[in-house]
Amino acid sequence: MPVITLTGIGFAPGISLSSTILIFADQLVGTTSAPQTVALNNGSGTSLAITSIVTSGDFAQTNTCGSSVASGGGCTISVTFKPTARGTRTGAIIITDSGSGSPRTITLTGTGAAPVVTLVPLSLSFTGNQTVGTTSMPLPVTLTNSGNATLTITSIVASLNFSTSNCGNSLAAGASCTISVIFTPTMPGLLTGMVTITDNAADSPQIVNLTGNAIEIGPAVMLSPLSLTFDGQPLGSISAPKTVTLTNTGNAALTITRIDPSGDFTRTDNCGGSVPKGASCTINVSFAPKAIGTRAGAIIITDNAGGSPHVINLIGTGTPSGPALSLSSTSLDFGSQPVGTTSVAKVVTLTNNGTSTLAITSIGNGGDYAPPTNTCGGSVAAGASCTISVTFTPTATGTRNGAIIIADTAPGAPHAIALTGIGTDFSITPPPGSTNTATISAGQTATFTMTIAPSGGFNDTITTGCSGAPPGGACSVSPSAFTLNTTTKITITVTTTARSNAVPVSGPQGVPPHVAPRLDLPWLLWLLAVTSLGSLAMFGRKRASLAFGMTMLLALLCLGCAGGAGAPAPVGPTAGTPPGNYAPIVTASTSNGFSHSSPLSLTVK
Repeated sequence: MPVITLTGIGFAPGISLSSTILIFADQLVGTTSAPQTVALNNGSGTSLAITSIVTSGDFAQTNTCGSSVASGGGCTISVTFKPTARGTRTGAIIITDSGSGSPRTITLTGTGAAPVVTLVPLSLSFTGNQTVGTTSMPLPVTLTNSGNATLTITSIVASLNFSTSNCGNSLAAGASCTISVIFTPTMPGLLTGMVTITDNAADSPQIVNLTGNAIEIGPAVMLSPLSLTFDGQPLGSISAPKTVTLTNTGNAALTITRIDPSGDFTRTDNCGGSVPKGASCTINVSFAPKAIGTRAGAIIITDNAGGSPHVINLIGTGTPSGPALSLSSTSLDFGSQPVGTTSVAKVVTLTNNGTSTLAITSIGNGGDYAPPTNTCGGSVAAGASCTISVTFTPTATGTRNGAIIIADTAPGAPHAIALTGIGTDFSITPPPGSTNTATISAGQTATFTMTIAPSGGFNDTITTGCSGAPPGGACSVSPSAFTLNTTTKITITVTTTARSNAVPVSGPQGVPPHVAPRLDLPWLLWLLAVTSLGSLAMFGRKRASLAFGMTMLLALLCLGCAGGAGAPAPVGPTAGTPPGNYAPIVTASTSNGFSHSSPLSLTVK
């Protein structure tokens, strides 16, 4: 009968750990290992409160336990190892909780790994005398990686007069290699040097010190000093000479073929065509700068000694003689600027570093840049400064280049300040397939869609608005504000008000509207006057008074009837949006006033 073998990890009732010991493999010092995990299981039947989980040594932990573990639940503790030194490293995790057996301990151990460089010997001395220009037999240096990690070798470099072979790019733990060092002197005398080894060991770089003695067969050249430095020298002038001594330290006469200066330097010498053994001569060097700033050159000596040609390195600084112009900046970048708007001015300081007045003929410009303003006038005194200001008004999108050209009397004229900026813009148009026209009846709403598209890298906050709504209507835009850095759709809504015809007010149901005769006050006064005069003429004063009273009563009754007995006058038409063609305008603008508008066409029937 087949047998199936099963294995697993059982957790006894209570609180348990899947492991109480973690062992980490070798880990490079200063680096962090992959995590190992321990499971904590709560089989106690009650919730387990976690007070603390603490690590020690070169170890760290994270966990999913939180402040408690429910009955029947569990959590994991992840542990990493970051050794601070080579060799065995130990530590522990201490878990303090509310269960029996607390605190619980997980023992931790790991090995810190690091390469260690051992050099034998630490110095080399080439015995005997080595002829200048010839190569010695190699001397070995053994490099051993006595650590417990691979040694990575970056470079093995020898100094002047010495050279080496190398050990490759890496050396396994416990392995060795041989560095071969040879001595090839370029001059006579006791010479010293070193081999420098750069690697990933803690004490990198390591040094092997070198010495060797060189002799010359035939002539030998020794120069003192090997280089000259000249302080600031005005243009058009020549410095006092500086001296180099050439000594023939060999055992035969030195034949000199040429002594040539280069750069802004001149020389005189008393060496002639040859220098006897043990003798010396002098070379005098002067500096005559042809331009302002650092000037380099050399004296090149061609002879029959080893190492020919021999070189004396020269350096000097040319300073102004007369006016000299310097600028605080030779280029200005205005960044992004909306087309047709003007930037904030940028300023460059011009200084006359020379010894006499600088005359300025003109300061001009080109491109999308305003003619510069300046405080320089026609001249700038020696040691004085002035400012040049310029603004940028792009005429198109994209990069816009220009320059300020300064015509003056200083060396290097004309001088230029490079100008650059980027023109940006945006447009408002109907999207493809849409129109900016609409026809509606009064009381209806028209909706338009437009797109606002940036160009030239435009990126700014846009505020939208609408004006020119028809009478009795309104116009709005959504969204009303946003950052424009990509093509964005906006919706314009135009509302109108419906119109209505006149409506008469009816009387009681079934009874046509009644309009009473209207009696005006002037008519009544005329009636009273006529009645009074007629009564007086016909009936005398007594009867005339009675007639006047009757007339007044009749007038009052008529006014009362006219004011309240009739129906109200008919109501006129509602004043809605009149028919016609309207042109609302949608506008998009930035906070600094840069804006574009686009008209809409609306017909109201």
